[in-house]
Amino acid sequence: MSSRMRPEAKEIRLRLLDGRDRALYLFAFTDKSMMRFVGEPVGDERAEKAFSRACASNLMQNLKARTWVVEVGPSGDAAGLLSISVKGASAEIGGMILPRWQGLGISGAVFPLGIAEAFSFSEIDEMVIRFSSQN
Repeated sequence: MSSRMRPEAKEIRLRLLDGRDRALYLFAFTDKSMMRFVGEPVGDERAEKAFSRACASNLMQNLKARTWVVEVGPSGDAAGLLSISVKGASAEIGGMILPRWQGLGISGAVFPLGIAEAFSFSEIDEMVIRFSSQN
């Protein structure tokens, strides 16, 4: 799939982050352009630790945090990351889309998928989304 063609919503899906996604995760959190609306990029060591924690959280039965790879198209090209963190009955969702996939409506299709996942856990009563008005 060409990276500049707007994918259909049915072509966008979530896959739980796992060990094969290390390079994607480290790039997302250490790259200045990826982090420009999130915060300061982190160093490699901190990103490695966060990656290990994210993979471990994905294996837990309860929903404390989840991180997914945003996949696009039949080949499952990685377009970014989507994460949920839970505090009490409130979940916060956030995502980062890789530069080549930005501006194609992927966030608009993938956030509802993550929100549906969060609300599938009975303990979640509210969803919080924060974003920069410049994004």
